Amino acid sequence: MAPNEKRKLTVKIDILSLRQHPEMLERFLDFFRKHWGHPELYRDCMTAALDSSSPLPQWYLAVMPGGEIAGGAGLITNDFISRMDLTPWLCALHVEEKFRGNGLGGELIRHAAKCAEQTGYRNIFCCTDHVGYYERYGFEYVGIGYHPWNETSRIYRKSLAGSMNIRDQFNQLADEYDVNRRKFIPCFDDYYAGCTVSALSLAGTPQRVLDLGAGTGLLTKYWFQLCPKAEYLLTDIADEMLKIARKRFAGCANVSFAVSDYSRELPEGRFDVIMSALSIHHLEDDQKTALFRRIHDRLPSGGWFFNYDQFRCADPALNQVQDRIWVDQIHSSGMSDEDIARWRERRKLDRECSVEVQTDALRQSGFSMAECFFHSGKFAVIAARKE
Repeated sequence: MAPNEKRKLTVKIDILSLRQHPEMLERFLDFFRKHWGHPELYRDCMTAALDSSSPLPQWYLAVMPGGEIAGGAGLITNDFISRMDLTPWLCALHVEEKFRGNGLGGELIRHAAKCAEQTGYRNIFCCTDHVGYYERYGFEYVGIGYHPWNETSRIYRKSLAGSMNIRDQFNQLADEYDVNRRKFIPCFDDYYAGCTVSALSLAGTPQRVLDLGAGTGLLTKYWFQLCPKAEYLLTDIADEMLKIARKRFAGCANVSFAVSDYSRELPEGRFDVIMSALSIHHLEDDQKTALFRRIHDRLPSGGWFFNYDQFRCADPALNQVQDRIWVDQIHSSGMSDEDIARWRERRKLDRECSVEVQTDALRQSGFSMAECFFHSGKFAVIAARKE
């Protein structure tokens, strides 16, 4: 992987995930077995990964606009190394020779690291004989590891904890979450109370409701007030947040809870309504699309998905204006400097898309209807119906 100046890239390269593009399985297999051998090993690993609910392994290809593959990498639980206590591992990183010298290897590393961080990992590791390459991208030497074939490799670690991951950040602010949410959202009452009235007028009287990224149960609170007989399941990756939700709904036999990561899998069963508030914007666009497909699968015919979320404007200049207005509103809300600093840190985890991009992704995921029925500044509510 030593740099070799061949040419500078002036076009955007897409880094594609096998799980998001299962139709490309044979191209993934051809690339990795061409450069690393072991054809049956890769086929078995990749084929199984497509049907697995586990977050690992992941495989990535860097693809040129014309479809030519420029490089690839993997993210796996263990790279045939003695340090079984460490995971996940960056593996099989390779950039085609004519594309080297332009930082593409670094882009693949950053993409894999970002995906690992989104999944909740705090570090990624790699084993290599190279000295000086991985250090450029934030890796530090850990020690020597041993392979089953009686060889050794240098082990490197890259910390993903420069900013806390989503689970840690939301666990930290659980106690003051509800108080500050009104300060964060200038349109709070219309957003939660008003939009829930509208949503229920569409959904009728649902029997089972799933709240994704439920946090302290604030969204379910508004639904429960209007539809108290439904069965509610609240899920979140932050157990401290759900502890508050449990207190909120103490004694309510029709409200249950699960600590889980909806970006990996959804609870079993069918739900008449699936909803979420201010959570899905933390996912990358390809993760959002994969989630929408899973949501579609969990809904019956006539079921509804409602996403109360944070969005960006499609026009960059307009989005900059809306961001500035929002910042000014937060500073004038009476929020403490410490809470504002935490909010700024959490914003580093945001992966906003526009309303238009999301409604289009929902339609492509199988929903017969996807429309925004409320929009104020950075906040909007989207309704999507399964035919």
